[in-house]
Amino acid sequence: MHHHSLRPVTTLALVALFVPLAALAQDEATTTAVAEAATGIVPLLMRWLHVFGAIFLLGGAFYLRTVLMPAAAENLEGESAQKLRQGVMARWRKILPILMLVLIVSGFYNYLAVTRFAHEGQGQYHMLFGIKFLLAFAVFMLASMLSGKKAIAQKLQQNAGLWLGITIAMGVAIVMIAGYMKLM
Repeated sequence: MHHHSLRPVTTLALVALFVPLAALAQDEATTTAVAEAATGIVPLLMRWLHVFGAIFLLGGAFYLRTVLMPAAAENLEGESAQKLRQGVMARWRKILPILMLVLIVSGFYNYLAVTRFAHEGQGQYHMLFGIKFLLAFAVFMLASMLSGKKAIAQKLQQNAGLWLGITIAMGVAIVMIAGYMKLM
């Protein structure tokens, strides 16, 4: 197995997991200091991690739905198509948890340590964050199911095109909501 190539990313994600926990411990007396610190290198790195995580997860789903699936359907039959699908999903199963962890950790950090202070008292902003958060977990669930091995996952995989399309649509909605939130 080639798990060694994923170790640096996994280690970085796990280390980054503790950063949001520090933000949770903030009390009101440190709100100003934390908000002012939001212009440093850690918030920038967390923002980049979040954006790249979203690009890779949504881009991977988009590629599967619009390029790989149609090309495989047009050019492969039977066992060859099944073998390709199994190989692709085996690789996707290894990458997906890392992308989800990166998005969860960086998203919580961005919200807890940066944006919640800038949008204190703005109910619409926090409502949109909640919608974005729930949609993200729906994307994670569908992406996991589409690459899963269990019977229920295999049932979804029988109509993978539809479910990938729904996953992509939810991802696009998340990006649109995030763009609107940036204007608030």
